[in-house]
Amino acid sequence: YLANDSHIKLNTFVAGVSDQYRFAEHFTNRTTVFGSGRTSNQPFAHGYTDVNQTNVGGRSVFSFANQWGGVSLNATLGGQVQLTSLTSNGVFIIPAPPNPQRPTAQENWAENGSVFTEWSLGLPAEVTVTAGASVNQNRFSIRNMLSNGQLTNTTTEVVKKFDAVVTPRVAVTKAFGAAGSIYATVGTGYTPPLLSQVVSNNGALNTALKPERAVQYEIGAQGSLFSNRLSAQASLFDLENT
Repeated sequence: YLANDSHIKLNTFVAGVSDQYRFAEHFTNRTTVFGSGRTSNQPFAHGYTDVNQTNVGGRSVFSFANQWGGVSLNATLGGQVQLTSLTSNGVFIIPAPPNPQRPTAQENWAENGSVFTEWSLGLPAEVTVTAGASVNQNRFSIRNMLSNGQLTNTTTEVVKKFDAVVTPRVAVTKAFGAAGSIYATVGTGYTPPLLSQVVSNNGALNTALKPERAVQYEIGAQGSLFSNRLSAQASLFDLENT
């Protein structure tokens, strides 16, 4: 390790800019553009690994809020997109004669986008009904830059695209003033495989991985007593993963 100057050198950055604009008394928009990056250099006893990663994206959300007598409405509608680029190269020298080398060089990227909305209706008797949903789309690309151990620009690019998925959610809450509330929710979730899960440490691909889906049912209650000196919360939920 000492002979090869083994170390890990990291450089990172994170940046973002947000703007909020009010179209009218009850209607606003908030838009954010963000980015991050990471470079790492890691020589070790039997080789080295260099990695460069960048993330760029944006998010925009329109919001509406108003009240008519004992009824209130809060609504949001927005979208988000993010692109990730990851390049890596290195070599591993097998510590046994004749000490063959196993080089690696990959160009990978992933992109995901979503459109989402949520509507919360406040009713008399301190009842709130909330409904929302999001549409999610994901895809990634993996390109091995090596052919027979040599760097090349003509290797095959593997692109995996997942169908758009809708994930709805519904919740009902009944409040009892400052004393507490009870609620019930039904929600769905969706998580696609990550690049780090598809590409193993030795460069092998597993494109057969499928997204994880879930449905959660939950009921619960929360409240406080003795001028908020005692608070309690209880919930019962069932999570079904596929």
